[in-house]
Amino acid sequence: MRFTTDVNRRIAGSVVRRKNYFVNHNQHKATRTFTDLGLGSFNVVVDSASIIRANNGGTHSWTANWTFTRTAGFNTPLVHSDDVYTVTGGANGTNRRGMTYTTTIQSPLIKRGDCFKYLVQGTLTISNTNGKTLLLNYDPSGTHDCDRIASVTVNGRTRTITLR
Repeated sequence: MRFTTDVNRRIAGSVVRRKNYFVNHNQHKATRTFTDLGLGSFNVVVDSASIIRANNGGTHSWTANWTFTRTAGFNTPLVHSDDVYTVTGGANGTNRRGMTYTTTIQSPLIKRGDCFKYLVQGTLTISNTNGKTLLLNYDPSGTHDCDRIASVTVNGRTRTITLR
């Protein structure tokens, strides 16, 4: 891990690299650069991340650029339950079968401090080289509930799902 700073702007960051990291014999590689944007907001750039599957199972590789903007909770630094973040950005990659895809956050994903496990709002699309597009909606009911319920829309058909 390497830390960086820009004294004139009071912006700091770090670079995190995974080396010799395995899960179930699958090697995970990544370089992530975190940049502090001030007021609790930050940017994450993922360069050349990959999962190399065991037993010649193929490689999934991707890059990403996400911005986490703190929109609430500024005045209570030791209390995180009132923090709210919006997440914007996207990712591009190639799955282990060689299909490329693009993920784009369409409407900002909302992460609340009182709901640390789930996103409570927002949509993203995943499009692949076969021309297929999936829309994932983290708040299909429009109530911003802290739950595992989302919806997926493909070819105009919407299905409610339960996230793990």
